[in-house]
Formats: sequence, C-alpha cells, structure tokens
Amino acid sequence: MNTTAPFALAYTFDYAKFAKPDLQNKAKSTLGNFVGFVRQTFDGLLGSGKALWDLYYDCIAHCPNGKKVFEQWLISDDFGSSRYFAKSAMEIYAWFEKLPSRTQRLIRQNVQKWSVSALRQLTKVSHDLVKELVR
Repeated sequence: MNTTAPFALAYTFDYAKFAKPDLQNKAKSTLGNFVGFVRQTFDGLLGSGKALWDLYYDCIAHCPNGKKVFEQWLISDDFGSSRYFAKSAMEIYAWFEKLPSRTQRLIRQNVQKWSVSALRQLTKVSHDLVKELVR
C-alpha cells in the first residue's frame, strides 16, 4: 500500500511488470499523485458548488431580480461547456452537505473514479442506498 497521501491506495495492478524497482516506484508515485489530484478535484467540485450557492444567495439578497440574474449568468457563454459542471457542482454540494459526516467520509473515500454524471445520480437515491453503492 502507498501511504504517501492522506489516503491509502490498494494496488491491483502487477507492478512487477514494470521490471525495474525504480520504474515500479515511479508508477506508484504517479498513480498516487493522480488519485490525489482527482480527490482534490472532487473537493474542488464541492468547493465550487459552495461558492456558486453563496453567490446565488448574495444575488437574491442584493440584486433586483437576483434569481433571474444568477440563472442568466449561469447559462451565459462565460460558462460555455462548463455550465453542466457548474450546475452539477451546485446540485452535488447541496446534497452532500445534508449527509451525515460519516457518509460524507465514505463518499470521499470511494467515489474518486466516478464521473460527475454518476455523482449526480447519487443525489437521487436514499442515504442507505448511497452507502451500499459507494462501498
């Protein structure tokens, strides 16, 4: 197991296929860095969702027609093709924040390979089914 990151990786690939120990270590290090990036990306998705919600609430509180302004901004060309990710981030964040902290930890540990589309589907099922799906 590689424990250089705050989480443990269970290797299933036969790293001996890399033939040289330094190449094996480089492959494991590269994988650890990549998975760490993905983990940060998931956390980044949650952070972006929170930031978008914060802005949404600020728009409602401080702008005439705040909800409409926010929605128009979100569908503007400024977001382009990332609009789907922005809306997904908001949906996933709102759902994630309502979960018990234990379930949140379980999700963070197990959904690193999941697509944004799959994560969105999790928001539509019960907490008990979420736990079963992410294990």
